[in-house]
Amino acid sequence: MKRFQSRKEWSQTLSFSVPQDGFSSVRVNLAGREPEGKIRPGEEYRRYVDALVDELMRLTNADSNQPVIERIFRADQQVDPVSMGSGTDLIVWWSQAGPIRAIRSATLGLLEEEGREVRTGNHVMQGMFLLSHPDIRPGQHKISGMNSLDIAPTLCDLANIQPDCTMEGTSRCSALAKAVGRTSGGTNDHPGY
Repeated sequence: MKRFQSRKEWSQTLSFSVPQDGFSSVRVNLAGREPEGKIRPGEEYRRYVDALVDELMRLTNADSNQPVIERIFRADQQVDPVSMGSGTDLIVWWSQAGPIRAIRSATLGLLEEEGREVRTGNHVMQGMFLLSHPDIRPGQHKISGMNSLDIAPTLCDLANIQPDCTMEGTSRCSALAKAVGRTSGGTNDHPGY
């Protein structure tokens, strides 16, 4: 759930959401950091953030009665909020257990809003690499430790292309060959792919 607020609204609230993708970020309207800060640094800030985190963690999915927040990261436990720059005070990860159509709050009651998002999902930390070729056994084959940076070097290696730039990832052709039941693999050693 995202809230898009105007600059005027920011100056009138104690905290505000910062639009993100896949999670929510909250920035406290902190005096000395924000142009029209409302919360004073120190004890007032700590009490406010404690209360906000407590309120967020008590929110439940109106359909399932389960918590809607999976976890919250507090930046003030790592860095002084006044000197944080453009970062956010809280990062909120929402539960992925099921759709959240409405939220129940002990303080605010039932919160529901028609979704404005065009996409039905968000970015996740796990994904899949799909590859199709006549020599590859059909089915799912796991390559342990492969990450998104390895995709481009692996594709270049499969196509016998030497890129004219340095890539951060590494080719996973050997692991791919083992995963699909082939004995060959590695740079320039994967005929038939």
